[in-house]
Amino acid sequence: MSHSIGRVVAVAGAPRIGPDSGGPTPPGDVWEFPFTPGPALEGGAARLVILHFTGMVFPAGTHLEVDVRYGTDRFDVDGEGWTRPIDPVPGPISIKYFSGGSATGGVTFGEYASGELKTTGVPGTVDGRQTNPDFFLEFLEGGKYREPIFETRARCGPTFDWENVVCGLTANEEAAAKAVCIIVSRDVPLILSTCSGTLIGPDLVLTAEHCVPDPSELEAHSGSVTFDFQTLCHGEKPPGYAPVFHKIKRVVRRGILFDPSPATQIKDWAILQIETPPGGLGITPRQLRATGPMMGEKVFAIHHPNGTVKKIQRFTLAANSVANLDVVDVCGGSSGSALFDVNGNIIGGAAHGGTPCHITYCAATDILAQLANPPAPPAPFDVMLVMDRSGSMGSPGTSPTTPGATKMDDAHEAADLFVSLVRNGAGDKLGMVSFSSDARRPPDSALAAVNPAHKADLTTKINGLAPDASTSIGDGLKAAMESLTPGANQRAILLMTDGLQNTPPAIEEGESVLDNTQLFVVGFGSEGDLDGPRMTSLARGHGGIFSRANDGLRLKKFFSLCFGNIFEAGALADPDHILHKNESASKATPFSVCEEERITAVVGWNDPSQTLELALHTPGGATITGATAGVEGVLGNTWHFLRVSLPHNSERAGTWNWQVTRIVGGGEFPPEQVDVRYFVTVIANGGPLLQPVPASQRYYTGDAINPLVILKYRNGTLPVGSVEVEIEAPNASIGQLVAQAGLAPARIGGDGVDPFHATLQNIEQARGPLPTRVVSAPLFDDGDHEDGAMERDGIWGDVLTDLTRYEGTYTFHARATFGDGCTATREAFWSMTVELSIDPSKTSVEPTAGGIRITPHDVYGNPLGPGRGDRFGVSGMPGVTVTGQVKDNGDGSYTVPASWDPGTTPQPGVIISQPDRPPVPLVPPPAQTSGCAPSIWMWIALGLLIIIVILLLILLIWH
Repeated sequence: MSHSIGRVVAVAGAPRIGPDSGGPTPPGDVWEFPFTPGPALEGGAARLVILHFTGMVFPAGTHLEVDVRYGTDRFDVDGEGWTRPIDPVPGPISIKYFSGGSATGGVTFGEYASGELKTTGVPGTVDGRQTNPDFFLEFLEGGKYREPIFETRARCGPTFDWENVVCGLTANEEAAAKAVCIIVSRDVPLILSTCSGTLIGPDLVLTAEHCVPDPSELEAHSGSVTFDFQTLCHGEKPPGYAPVFHKIKRVVRRGILFDPSPATQIKDWAILQIETPPGGLGITPRQLRATGPMMGEKVFAIHHPNGTVKKIQRFTLAANSVANLDVVDVCGGSSGSALFDVNGNIIGGAAHGGTPCHITYCAATDILAQLANPPAPPAPFDVMLVMDRSGSMGSPGTSPTTPGATKMDDAHEAADLFVSLVRNGAGDKLGMVSFSSDARRPPDSALAAVNPAHKADLTTKINGLAPDASTSIGDGLKAAMESLTPGANQRAILLMTDGLQNTPPAIEEGESVLDNTQLFVVGFGSEGDLDGPRMTSLARGHGGIFSRANDGLRLKKFFSLCFGNIFEAGALADPDHILHKNESASKATPFSVCEEERITAVVGWNDPSQTLELALHTPGGATITGATAGVEGVLGNTWHFLRVSLPHNSERAGTWNWQVTRIVGGGEFPPEQVDVRYFVTVIANGGPLLQPVPASQRYYTGDAINPLVILKYRNGTLPVGSVEVEIEAPNASIGQLVAQAGLAPARIGGDGVDPFHATLQNIEQARGPLPTRVVSAPLFDDGDHEDGAMERDGIWGDVLTDLTRYEGTYTFHARATFGDGCTATREAFWSMTVELSIDPSKTSVEPTAGGIRITPHDVYGNPLGPGRGDRFGVSGMPGVTVTGQVKDNGDGSYTVPASWDPGTTPQPGVIISQPDRPPVPLVPPPAQTSGCAPSIWMWIALGLLIIIVILLLILLIWH
């Protein structure tokens, strides 16, 4: 739901009403329970209540009746039920169970939702508000409805530009206003909440999908709507005011709210069916307009901001779009409202996003198109592996017991695992192209349907890759796209590289042909091996994920996670462990399965001299291995996986366990048992997905970061739970380390490396991985933590400040826990690179002969360091002309050749530019002068005076 207006209150003792209560049978076989709600937390009394009954049992001829003042709510179906909103002011609420002579049956009255004054934060601030859900207008002040105190986060201008809906309406505005309703329902966790909606059929209401996101449709089953909540122009109660609520029956249709390709696509709308009285509502439904908006078109919005009485706002469109409108004011509770043209037709449905001066609606044309074309099942994928076989892949690998093993050997194992994990015969296609100085054409393995024969051929080609020459990532991407021709399937690229682009065509040329192809990038190596900013930007621009694997074990893990992100629903669990040399098996480790349709459990380890196998234990205690009937099990050199379709022998939900066993080889000289590092990843299919939202910008040191993730079912509904993120962050200044070490010469020829990265690689080889620190933080889906929407919508985030103290790779590990009854989990990994910002207050600037010398530092005082003149652009400030290329002085300072006239420009400066950042002016500090400072003539005069005094003294002594 969208906006909180109250709470859910437990009824003392949770009384049972009816024959099952155990009490004597009352006269007439009617069990009566008059109910008076308790006081509100604020404002003295509840404004409205909604009663909730559970454990309802109705033998034939029995039913429950609740007097809601404007009618009677009747229940006669077993299960649970919610009443419509009730005005508690007139007195006790009548609850009656009619047994019809039956000796059994009854209902439990365990809780009710209470609409109250509710204060959040400091009312009238960005996210502070106070509501007043006085739907029955019983609590007037001075004869008028008391307006809420509105939050200001989505206000455009100094005041809210709306008015009560009855003020000066045209005929079309009045007709549209009658069709606008407020939706009120029980939300999670334990709150009462509101949205806005619009009648588009005799019993159909259009609203935002995030107003009814729960997969069990809690909001729909507990919800009601009223079209009556409004006052006269100045807040007076209308004569004869008697609002009537109508129960929501079901969610008829949802917009495509979550398409993981890319994960940010949003079509946030839903259609609800409501109960209507005989003869209908007497309201003319609004039509969805089949033509798009026009620039300069006059429009109006009608909604219930902050759960208040109906408001109208009029304005003129500044563009041919209903997204990011810059003059609309909304608050929580406005979600789901419509945008109307002058004729009262809907051109934008279901407002769902709200930041200052940027309100987004779903275009009516998009809604009509989706209604006409039901969403098709997700298409299979065409995936090209793009593998780096440049010379640097011949560097030593990470196997602790294999002399001569290389990074290419690690890459073989990871890619073999990925290919083996893709299911045969599911409609997916795989291919591979490798690159060094250029990409192979034709590709190493042509794109073809996944089957055992093609997988065997692809594995052979992968294991035949050998390192040579230099690196052209751009040509690898271009060659992959030449194989990924447009078709019905979705398209994705999994790029693995361990190096720096050093041979044309440039990465930008390869990126330019990617179109809507998802790009997953795995950087294999240390901080000095990779161009992290460029890899981050590549993945970000194409709906994918960048991950940096610093060893072969993590490379396998990320390849298995890429399989889960592309083909399945992501990871369910993902721990790392060590099997010590004296251990033959690990402990059984639990994980939860709830609604998953298939699980794939993967174990990968770092030492090919050892063999591990995985087993699963079901909730009922059965053991599953690769030999179990109906289970797919595949064993590689350093990995093993089991794929289990669910239910397995009627078992699904509950606590499962995985266990890893060491397989000891036979023969006269079996391998020695050693410590083995390993990971276990359980990949889920079915249930919700957890995926990171690609960042919309580059990040620099000193920037706040909001690590957004999406937790949603594919149909757009939202699980209820919690999300936390753990961040491994750099803890050392790269520029400082390189400056202290002094620039090493560039490595020329072969897989060449520039001086800066050559130095950083030397440092890492001598000292080991650069130091890191780990930071943990909870994430929120409530609209108050800059997660991109007005209220709960399945996007979790929080703004983390003081995190980006150092440049380098930041690795994020998000864990979601969710479910009601059965608690499940999802995990997600991704990396991003933070670059060093150039800060004017910390950067020294000094005019020199023929130029200006700058020594760049960030806001924390970290230096950019030498060898990085390509990390910024430079231009002259007014009066200064840059006359040549920036010179790297090799000590962390840079000289900008420049000319200026000292007479007109006494303080010459330059302007520094970095991608996605505002330009930074750099000027030298003001000259330190004083009016009392002695000049050279004063010193000469003083010297002459001293000489004269000495001569006079000599003459006096002589005489």
